Amino acid sequence: MLVLSGCMTVKRILNPLCRKTTISIGIERGGVTLFSPATNIIAKVFRFDPSNEKEGYLQSFTIKTSEPLSVMTILAKIHDLDPTFACRTSTCFKGQCGSCLIRVNGKNVLGCVELVHPGEEVILEPHSNFRIIRDVAVDFSQPLSTHQKNDEEKDQ
Repeated sequence: MLVLSGCMTVKRILNPLCRKTTISIGIERGGVTLFSPATNIIAKVFRFDPSNEKEGYLQSFTIKTSEPLSVMTILAKIHDLDPTFACRTSTCFKGQCGSCLIRVNGKNVLGCVELVHPGEEVILEPHSNFRIIRDVAVDFSQPLSTHQKNDEEKDQ
């Protein structure tokens, strides 16, 4: 723990750090306390293989990083850790093609532009409007009707 008491000292020390890492600043008796940056993202991902399982479950992975990562990057890192994990990878990484649609913490988003910061825990599930192929991979050619979506939500 480093305790500083002058604004000029804080600025000189913080500027080089801010470009590469996220830091937390707390007040301690008139000075500024710097805490160690977060270095992990906890990702709980939906796992489901319809050929072997009746229902899905969440599996937790720890991704080591000191910088924010896109959801697509997190999925790729999880696939590196567990090659049986099924996910799509985006081709545009600009938020335009829609091939990276995924549900993050209950909200449908574009995974290539959605960022997760170190220290955060995130739940990654398949997009809710499409039939699940396996894990978080969905079949974009078969959108679910409103009736099918409601039935699937009741089953979960």
